[in-house]
Amino acid sequence: MSDPQALAQDSLIEEDFLYKLKANNMSENTLKNYCTSVDKLKTLDKKPENLTEKDIIRWSANLQEKYAESTQALYKNCVKRYLKWLNGGEYPDCVKDLKVNNKKNLPKEILSHKEIKQMTQAADKQRDRAMIWAAYESGCRPGELVEMKIKHVEFDRYGAKIMVDGKTGERRIRVVESVPDLRTWISMHPNGDDPEAYIWRSRKGGNLQLRGWYRNLQRIVEKTEIKKHVYPHLLRHSRATHLAAKGVNEAQMREIFGWEKDSDMPSVYVHLSGRDTDEAVLNLYGIQVTESDNQLEMSVRKCSFCGHENSPNAKFCEECNGPLDPQAAGQTDERVREQEGHVSELLEFIKENHPKAIVEFYEERERSKELAELGESKAKT
Repeated sequence: MSDPQALAQDSLIEEDFLYKLKANNMSENTLKNYCTSVDKLKTLDKKPENLTEKDIIRWSANLQEKYAESTQALYKNCVKRYLKWLNGGEYPDCVKDLKVNNKKNLPKEILSHKEIKQMTQAADKQRDRAMIWAAYESGCRPGELVEMKIKHVEFDRYGAKIMVDGKTGERRIRVVESVPDLRTWISMHPNGDDPEAYIWRSRKGGNLQLRGWYRNLQRIVEKTEIKKHVYPHLLRHSRATHLAAKGVNEAQMREIFGWEKDSDMPSVYVHLSGRDTDEAVLNLYGIQVTESDNQLEMSVRKCSFCGHENSPNAKFCEECNGPLDPQAAGQTDERVREQEGHVSELLEFIKENHPKAIVEFYEERERSKELAELGESKAKT
């Protein structure tokens, strides 16, 4: 994590404030957001403690011309909190009346489960396949995801539990669908035996940063037919909407997604999913929502031969190489017939060109058989 002293060197912000944020378990991205926000005041050419209400009004108007509402809200909130800290815990007059639109603007589009699967199929690297599934199913914040280490994943008979350290402290998240790709990636990981190694390893050997994760996601989406604007946080939004639609209660949502106990985010996602209104309208028509309707789609492919759970994209079992669907079974039969044909051709070639080799082969096989039988008879006596 970046040192607050280093972050404060090129910023208007005081390092003591950053140390306070760090002591309160704020992430590195949060610290950087505060630096960026306070530095927007540089256009006023004044020290933060000397700002007037007129200065802030002019600054706020300038933000409206350049940034989206959500970005404006971020900058204003950070500046207000920083100036409050500078003023001994009270908002100074310059920001007392500064209005901030904290309306939660959720994405107009979310990814379907089918689109998540398309993305994993388009990913060339095992790391990226595992990362997409883990990001979606765990519902982690992107910053939490990239900080995951080998020790944070614990496999068990039901799948795996992921330990996440976020804004509200540590929490455990149950994952099932991610497990085959996650297990495969960790088995391939150059430092898979090191509990302290970052799971999402970059080409340079460190952990993959948020910017790299975003770029990877963009490249993968370009290979699909998905026309939506996809970014790391959309995987979290999509998962929250899907779970809300399937009836996960608000207390469970807070636990899974790391929201504060008094957060209204679960109710926002329930509203976005339309769960309550859907059930009410269906009931008016006498249509009862069954328990199976509320079950999540399961993409893990279980091998009928050995019971091994495979990645949703696998055609053949990763454990026993058995076919996982009729089409793959047909491919297996075709490959067997093709190999049998090659063996027959090879035998014909040897008979015609090296007949002695055939005789020697059968004679050697008979000698081996006789020696084996002799060994067995001696063992009995």
